[in-house]
Amino acid sequence: MTFINMSDLIFFCEQNGFYPRTDDLEAILRRCDHDADRALNQEEFFEIVELNPSQQPEEGESINQDA
Repeated sequence: MTFINMSDLIFFCEQNGFYPRTDDLEAILRRCDHDADRALNQEEFFEIVELNPSQQPEEGESINQDA
């Protein structure tokens, strides 16, 4: 299973022109990291972006909805 950790989150934000404070990102991670492993799994990530289970992509499918 793939996880998003703090350094991944920082990298993603900065690559997209967003430079949040580390404290803010840590707060997001703490709030959404239900299993307290200091990383977001797929379920926790989908909760952040508010995808319902029926909207989750199949394995290998992109979540980009521009098409």
